[in-house]
Amino acid sequence: MRPLIEPGRCSACQQRAERGRSGAWWHERGASCGRNTARFEPLDEPGQRQQTPPRDRQIRTPGRDR
Repeated sequence: MRPLIEPGRCSACQQRAERGRSGAWWHERGASCGRNTARFEPLDEPGQRQQTPPRDRQIRTPGRDR
């Protein structure tokens, strides 16, 4: 299964970028460089950025009844 967000970089400005499952990509921080020739380049180093695991939403200590 493909990860939800794939880390990479912008080919034009070499800043960090991310790509979603739909194929759309964006600069990780700040505004886009705005170049039409820019494209997403995946990182070669695995594990450079990991997604945080989903938050455990189970209520382990319920409060008093109201």
